[in-house]
Amino acid sequence: MRRYGKWLKPRLYLKIVEHTLLAINMLMIPCYMQPNPLVKIPGWALLLPGVVAAVFNLFMIPCDRTPCNSTY
Repeated sequence: MRRYGKWLKPRLYLKIVEHTLLAINMLMIPCYMQPNPLVKIPGWALLLPGVVAAVFNLFMIPCDRTPCNSTY
């Protein structure tokens, strides 16, 4: 994988992947809900990018330890 700069930490790569999956999900849902769907996939398949993004967010992206996040 090519590095884009020292400022881009490995966990930011995971955030980029997470946000990309959520963007794909947000774009596919309106296309699916049209009277004649533009996206020819089953409805349960729309959940997959969101579920993968949630797994990335919950288990792979560490939360910064700050006083505000101590209860989180």
